[in-house]
Parts: sequence; C-alpha cells; structure tokens
Amino acid sequence: MKNLIHLLSTYFILLFTNLIFSQTAPVQIIHNSADLTLNTVDIYLDGTILIDDLAFRSATPFLDLPAGNLISIGIAPGNSTSSSESFFNISTTLDTNETYIMVGNGIVSASGYSPNEPFALSIFPQGRKIATNPLNTDVLFCHGGTDTGSVDIVNTTVLPISKFINNLSYTSFNSNYLDLTTSNYTIDVTDVSGNRVVRSYDFFLERLNLQGQAITVVSNGFLNRSQNSNGASYGLWIALASGGSLIELVQSNYARVQILHNSADLSIATVDLYVNNKLVKDNFAFRSSTPYLDLDASVPVRIDIAPSNSTSSAESIYNFTTTFTIGETYILVANGVLSTTGYSPSIPLNFSVFNKGRETSFDSINTDILIYHGATDAPTIDIVETDVPLGTLANDISYSSFSSDYIELPTADYAIDVRAANGNTVLKTYSGALQTLGLNGASLTIVASGFLNPTQNSDCPEFGLWVAGVFGGDMIPLQLYVPTPKARVQIIHNSADAANRFVDVYLNGQILINDFNFRTASKFINIPAETPITISVAPSSSTSDSESFYTFTETLTNNKKYIIVANGNTSTSGYTPNQPFGFSIFDQGREIASNTGNTDILVNHGATDAPIVDIVETSVPAGTIVDNISYNSFNSNYLELPTEDFTLNVTDTNGTTVLKTYLALFESFNFSGKALTIVASGFLDPSQNNNGPEFGLWVATSLGGNMIPLQLKEQIFTSRVQIIHNSPDAANALVDVYLNGEILLDDFKFRTATEFMDVPAETTITISIAPSTSTSDTESFYTFTETLASDKTYVMVANGITSTTGYTPNQPFGLSIFDQGREIASNTGNTDILISHGATDAPIVDIIETSIPAGTIVDDISYNSFNSNYLELSTANYVLDVRDITGINIIASYSAPLATLNLQGQALTVVASGFIDSLQNSSGSPFGLWAALASGGDLIELENANLKTEGFSNNMFTIFPNPVSSILNISIPKDKKIYGTRIVDATGRTIKNDTLVKNNSIDISNLSNGIYMLSIEIDGGNYNKKFIVRK
Repeated sequence: MKNLIHLLSTYFILLFTNLIFSQTAPVQIIHNSADLTLNTVDIYLDGTILIDDLAFRSATPFLDLPAGNLISIGIAPGNSTSSSESFFNISTTLDTNETYIMVGNGIVSASGYSPNEPFALSIFPQGRKIATNPLNTDVLFCHGGTDTGSVDIVNTTVLPISKFINNLSYTSFNSNYLDLTTSNYTIDVTDVSGNRVVRSYDFFLERLNLQGQAITVVSNGFLNRSQNSNGASYGLWIALASGGSLIELVQSNYARVQILHNSADLSIATVDLYVNNKLVKDNFAFRSSTPYLDLDASVPVRIDIAPSNSTSSAESIYNFTTTFTIGETYILVANGVLSTTGYSPSIPLNFSVFNKGRETSFDSINTDILIYHGATDAPTIDIVETDVPLGTLANDISYSSFSSDYIELPTADYAIDVRAANGNTVLKTYSGALQTLGLNGASLTIVASGFLNPTQNSDCPEFGLWVAGVFGGDMIPLQLYVPTPKARVQIIHNSADAANRFVDVYLNGQILINDFNFRTASKFINIPAETPITISVAPSSSTSDSESFYTFTETLTNNKKYIIVANGNTSTSGYTPNQPFGFSIFDQGREIASNTGNTDILVNHGATDAPIVDIVETSVPAGTIVDNISYNSFNSNYLELPTEDFTLNVTDTNGTTVLKTYLALFESFNFSGKALTIVASGFLDPSQNNNGPEFGLWVATSLGGNMIPLQLKEQIFTSRVQIIHNSPDAANALVDVYLNGEILLDDFKFRTATEFMDVPAETTITISIAPSTSTSDTESFYTFTETLASDKTYVMVANGITSTTGYTPNQPFGLSIFDQGREIASNTGNTDILISHGATDAPIVDIIETSIPAGTIVDDISYNSFNSNYLELSTANYVLDVRDITGINIIASYSAPLATLNLQGQALTVVASGFIDSLQNSSGSPFGLWAALASGGDLIELENANLKTEGFSNNMFTIFPNPVSSILNISIPKDKKIYGTRIVDATGRTIKNDTLVKNNSIDISNLSNGIYMLSIEIDGGNYNKKFIVRK
C-alpha cells in the first residue's frame, strides 16, 4: 500500500509541477553511498517525497524535474516521514537545455569509516539518455570509492594499452562521455602512477547488449573493509538510463605476462611454447619474446617448452608451474641450458620471474629499462652509463637476477658499460640508442645474453645486450659502442624579439629543436666535436635550414661543455637599441655543481636595452658577486654558492642605483647540487621595444625546459636594530618586546642583547615592552613609536625603572637610541666601542684609559646618553677608570681585554649598568660595565680591575667561614706573617684598612651583605681572595 501511495504521489507531483512549470530538465539520481546506515534513502523535491526507499546501488530512471526556477532536493533515511529529517539538502536551478546525472556519494556516519568523506551529490550537467551513435556505447565514469584515491582507467584489451581516463579524483566524472565501439573490453583501475593495479574488470559492452545506450559507471564500496565498518567491497557498477538495480562488472581473473626466450643452448634454439596445454607460440626462437599475454590468475598455470616440431604439450622437455596474482604484470625469462654437456658452467634451464612489469614508461618523455642478467658464464655485473654520464644504473646484478626496479631514463642516446661487480673491469660497452630508435614512452627489458667465452660453450652465440619490447618478436641487439669526439651543448632561447617567439634550430642541416620557445632551454645535447658543425636558426614555420636567418659554424672541442645563449633581435624596426641576433657562447659549462652542497651559477646578460650592470647580493650580505657585466657577456666563471635563499640587486656599475631586486630562492627550489644559468632577459623599457616582455632574471637548469623566473622582490625598506636590556629593576628581570603588536622577543632577559635585526623602515613602527607574562601588547608598560630611516643602523638600550618605590633615584623606564650603529669595526684591525650610560644612580662620569695611558676617552657622559661616536681603538687590553665629572675621583676601574677576548674587527656597545648603592635600590645588581656584541646574547662583564686575582697564588692563604657574618678568619703557613689587610667592595672602593691583624681574624660585622675582596700583605707580597658577607 505504501508503494502504491508513493507511486500516486510521485505521479501527481510530476504532473502538478509540469502543469505549473512548463520548463523541465531530465534528471537521473544514483544512490552510490556505501554507508551502512543508508541502505535505502528517501528523496524529497521541494519538501515533498519524490523517491521512496531508493536502494544502495540502484538508480532512478530519468525524471523530468522543474527547470528555470530554484528547487530544493533533500535526502533523508529510508524510514523518514518528512523532508525535515533530511541529512543532506541542495538548492539549485536546472537548465532546460541540459540532462543531469546526480550521484550520491560519501558517508553520513560520524565514526566507523576511514577516510570519512562527507555525503554529497556529484552532478554532471551534460548527461545522455542514449548513445550519440547507435552503433556505440557512450560511457560516463563517476569515482565514488571513498578510500581509493585518484585513479586512472586503463584499456588493457589490446596492445598498446591506453588510458580511457586519466587522474580521476574522488566524486569526479570524466570530462565527457567515452564514445566506445560496442565491444568487449578489459580495463584496469590503477593508481595515478600506473604502477599499482587496484582492480581489473571485464567490461563486456557487447555481451551485455549495451549497443546504442548511454551508461554511467560508478565506483563504490571499500578497498579496506575493516576500516569501513565491514561495508560493501569495492567494485565498478553500471547504471542504465532506464534506472533500476546497478549491474556489477565482473572482476577479471587474469595477469599480464610476457615470456622471453634467452636460453643460448643450441639444442633449444627454437621451441614451442605451451600454456596450460595450449600452444601460445610456435617456433619460439632464441632471443625473441611473446607480446604480453592474458593468463589465468589465482590458479596454478603450467608453462611447457617442447621441441619446435611438437604436436602437443605432451612432448614437453621442460615445464614450469606458477600462480599469478590478479591484475599484476609479469616478465618471465627462460635461461640456462638443457644439454648435459658442452657448456661451462652448465646451469640448468629455468624461468626467472619479475612481478612488477610495465607495458609503458611511467613518464611518456622517458624510456623505462629493466635489466636482466641471463648470461651463464658472466660474473656478477654492474651497468654503468658513461656518456652523459649517469654513472651506475644497476649495481651487482648476479646471474638470473633482475635490476631492483625499472630505470627511468630520459629518452636519449647512451653509452652503457657492462662491468664486473668491482666496477673497474669493463667487459663490453654498448650503444643505448634510445633516442635514435624512437623509444620515448616505451618500457623495455634488456637481457644480458649469450656467452663471454663461446669456445667453452659449444661455440654458441657471443655475449651481448638484447632488447625485448612489449609487442614481442625478435629482440634487438645493442651495438657495441664506438666513441666519437663530442661536446655537450645546452642552447637557451633568450631572443625577446616577437618575431622569434618560436624558432627552429638545425644542426648540420637536420632539425635539432622544433618550435623552440622563447625563455626555454634545451637539455645538454651531444654534438660532434673536432669537426666543423653548423647550427642554424630559422623561423618556426621552416621546412629546412635553407630558410635560416642566422648561421653559426664552429669546431667544438671534444669533452667540453658549452652554454649557448641566443640573444638579440632580427626585426629591423621597433626595438631600441636594436642589438643584432647572435649566440653568446661559454665553453666551461657545467651540468652539476662542483660541490654537491652548493649551487653553481653562471650569469649571462641578454637584455638588449639594459646597461652594463653589477649583481649585488644583499641578504647575507655578500656584496657584489658579478661586476660590470655587459650585454651578450657571461661572468668570468661559475659562482659556487651555498644552497641558500638570496636577494639579488641588479644595479648600475657604481652599485648605487638599483634597477631591480630579485629573490633567488635556491634552497626553496631545492637547487642543491645543480648548475644553473641565469640570464638577464626582456626589456627595461618595453614601450621602446614593441611592447615586448619586461626585464627579468630567468633560470635555466641543466635539464632544460621552461626557464624559471626569479621572483621580483617588493621593495621593502628596513633598518638594522639591536636592542639591549639594561633595566636593573627586579620587576623587569624578564620582559616581552612587541613590534607592531606582534611578539618580537619573548622573555628578554636583563643584561642580554639581540643580534642586529631587520626592522621596517620609512614607515611608522611601534615597539612595546610588557611583563614577561604578557599575552599581547595591550599589557605593555612602555610604548615607543617612530619612523626609522632605511639607511641607518640603530642601537636601542632599555634603561630605567618601572617600580614606583624601592629605587633612589627613580629614573623612568625608556629607550636610549643611537642611530649611527655599527655591526663591525670600521677598520678590521680595530675594535669600535660605543658607550651608553644606563646606571640610574651614577653621576655624570668620564671614562679614562690608564694602562697606556690614553687619558680621557669619554667626557661628561650623563645618564641615558651615548658618547658622540664610536671609539675606534686598536685591539689591545685596556684599563678603564670610571670617574666623576672632575676626572679625579675614581668610582671604579675595569679591565677591557679586547685582545684577550679576540674582538678584533668587532663593534661593541659597553653599557654602564646596575647600582652604585644597591641598598638604596632594592639590593639590585651592583654597578659595572657590560659589553654587548653585535651577535647578541648575554652581555660580557668587564672585570673590576681592583678585584683581579690573576698573578697571585691562592694557595698562600685560606679564609673561613665563607660566606661570613661576623668574624673572618685567615689561615697562613706558620713561617709567614701578615703585615696588613685591605677590604674592597664590588665598586672598587676601599672599605677597611688594618696594619695589624689580631689572631689572624677580622671583624666584618659592620659590613653590608655583598661581595668583597680581601687583599693581604704577606712577607712583602700581596694576595687576594673574594668573600661574601651574608647575615
């Protein structure tokens, strides 16, 4: 009764909508969601039931739905009572001129499915009800397998195999119907690499009587059921235009197998080949192969070899039984000898099996090579390419073994050494003429075949390398390699003349490069050397070199590598200046970097309207790396650069005017170990050059192809800034520093410094300082807003106090800024010193050098000030007095061991830091001089000259207790006598003098907590020890 009600309601809906909406579009809906909770679904149109209980793997017929107006389609569980229960809704407007296929894919369950692809409708708006040709079957594919990944659909019916559909992603359709002859096909569903077959199917259009029909093939179900609630298994299913239950495609039970005859035994030079008692190759000759055969899989397969005059497999002289895996591709090679005598070594006949065969190359521009060792008397071998050279292609291949996998080679001509496994002894060298033989896109098996020593092997065929193609037939012998003089040449098309956008390049009258595009490069090509050659350039429409507009004749040198860059114009007008077309030639080219960790750079100036230029690196900065390069020239040799990301300025010859700035992202582009050519290309002023391409730097790699533009760097002005934390307030022991609201320094510690940093210039910036616990700059206690100059270097020192009590005097927190900072000394033999006074309770002071003596080197420096400029000092060891403004009274003396600290060539900032009177300043850090290096990090304390202990023997006396609170005891040898003592505090002031010491003890009970130095005179010598007072 429910079905009857549903049919009547559907009829009235469609009738009613057709009466209201004169415009309709035919729509077929396919239920393709393998979620177990959606075994059936209800479909609603504008809130009214349209399809009740549509089952998984079933389809509606084409329904006429309203077109030209917005409609709503809702999908609900099969037991729903209204559209309000829909788990999926879509609103759309159908076109009256279209026919729609809608496929419901994906998952609604929150768990139990991995990956969990959400439910959705895939919509194809160019559907068909019947085939466009009544003799064909039109096929649309929709990928609905949630755990499959992108796939190819490959036609394996006949050789060569071909792709029906390339790179079909989940929920996608192929771009248009396949108009197929109604035949019986076999198809593979593979991953996009083509190396893994997901499933193989019998796609029997003729047997299913599908001629004249348009069908939709959907993939659904799960490859990994255990990760998907043990749901339906993956498969391909056909939806007919008439709707109803989908038709399952039967999984093919076969494997693809090619068999090679490589047994050099004369007695079986020609044999008959049987598979499961069926003759598959009559008179199967040595050094020939079958095409790929479809053989039964998942069951034992028996292969028999019988004499060439056999009448059945009952006459078999050798048999081999194996089981193939469905969908796999195999190569079987028959090797060894059947005869019992006449062969040394006598290795019995057997089949070697490779289960990862290919029928085409992975990349159509390559040739894929599988190597097989089938020469019974040859040792373990290496296969080494020596012409490019590519080096070892296959290592340590022993008899009856394959290379570990296919070797994917660009389709070129190679020289191939067969070497003993030590890699040094060359057995034979062969010409691998892949390009000459036109083998791009092919997959080949190269077998080592025959005997190195025929006299020990019945005078049978000699050793050689023989090639088996996928179509079978006689193998092709590789010819022994005859070396000829050659040079390696890369040609780069850099002529920006619009008339030369595409050109043809000829070598000795033969086409070398057809339709050679501007800003592309050839790979390195072998070209004859030690004999005159002619390279001609002609329009792309040319049919021979007689149409050439430029000809270059030269004799190249054997084994040299050349970079040839085509620059200039052929047009007679429209270009200013009009530089004539020609070749720039560099004869020391490289295909790889000289050091694997570097990137080697050759630069060519090919921009016709650009002046002589310099290339200046600014990010390291490395400075000028190419100097005064003129049009049509190269730099003198490759730049051997570490593989990093650089910034390159193209400047005029004096280096002051920047024409352009580029990002050379060698590390980002993974150019390590590569040799590159960078060409200046295009026009600085296109308006004077036929509105041609703009100037730029373009990179040619040794592999050729489209050149890579260096990214033009947006001009960003920066200044260099170092920040030094010199605020001794205990509340500021750690602070956070923000730049324009973003964290710049987290937990920035007192008496540390940053390195010099790039900070935006020529625009207003805000530096904010907040407690170390801050989460944003809104918590800042200090803000500094300024516009920095792009050509300046800044030293910023944070001084002062934020606490409202506990510090006398209470100097407010702030930044002291010096805008003539330095990162290195102005003279490499010196050390440059900037002084900053940041001690809040210290008076105006002088700095006086006393060891040379150099006298007053800083005069009257007040709190929060710098000296007027850097002190440019010879890198030596100095003693610096900090004195009051009179220059007489010493506050403290410090050692400045510039030479000892190896500070030659460096620029430092020395800050006066801490408190002269710690007791008046919350027992804060005592006064001292501290040095900040340009590299940042912890500041370096200059040692108080009065507290130095160097040169004295600490073994002459001991003091105890230490720390001490009242009485400090001194222990000296019995034969020694104390003649006097002096106690000095941390600032260098003498606190206590005693000429006589009773009982070798000193009362220090009146001293404040802190660090002190005890200096004692023993028998005419002075000796020092530090001690701590702690009460």
